[in-house]
Amino acid sequence: MNRYEKEQRKKRARLLAGLNSDQIEFFETVEELRDRLYRFESKFHVTMFPEEYDYMYDDSVDAKARKRGENPMQESYQKKSTNAAKKWA
Repeated sequence: MNRYEKEQRKKRARLLAGLNSDQIEFFETVEELRDRLYRFESKFHVTMFPEEYDYMYDDSVDAKARKRGENPMQESYQKKSTNAAKKWA
């Protein structure tokens, strides 16, 4: 366990101090829902805006092309992305 995890546990213990079992159960349910919502939001963002994650899958040739200011994506994909962006704007 690293320092961040220890601090998070301490913070959580302070939040739960003095609460009864029903309140603790409610708190844990809310935390679980918040985590699910965050995971959904992340997946939704990746699905709706895949172009923001393209650089993560670059090989060395694509990375060098981007550094030169070139877009290594195919023209058809660029048009598709542009049309999708206009649709949602």
